[in-house]
Amino acid sequence: MSRELALHELTPPPSINRGLVMDTGSVQGIKAGSTQGRGDLYGQWVTSYTVSVSNDASTWTPVGAGFIFTGNVGVGDPVVTNNFAAAVTARYVRIEPVTWHGAVSMRAGVYLHCS
Repeated sequence: MSRELALHELTPPPSINRGLVMDTGSVQGIKAGSTQGRGDLYGQWVTSYTVSVSNDASTWTPVGAGFIFTGNVGVGDPVVTNNFAAAVTARYVRIEPVTWHGAVSMRAGVYLHCS
């Protein structure tokens, strides 16, 4: 995965934003996102999520009008990559879990759009 970061919470309260924010370093094209569950046998992974993007980390635009992307389905599941319907231009990418197994736990990355 490019730009890999990890998110893990044992007991995520529903009222707290559980999103993982990635900074690509500059405004650029982003064509896909990928996730993978926790890297051990604890049985924790994100099964669905939404993606939002921003240029300033304060104003966010949902990718695909709030489309819910499919995440991982099991222990040892390989990286799941979801291509966006169209590349987006942004600096920050926020992945917000919608559903999960065990606990909110994931590794995530983005794929940059190269012209």
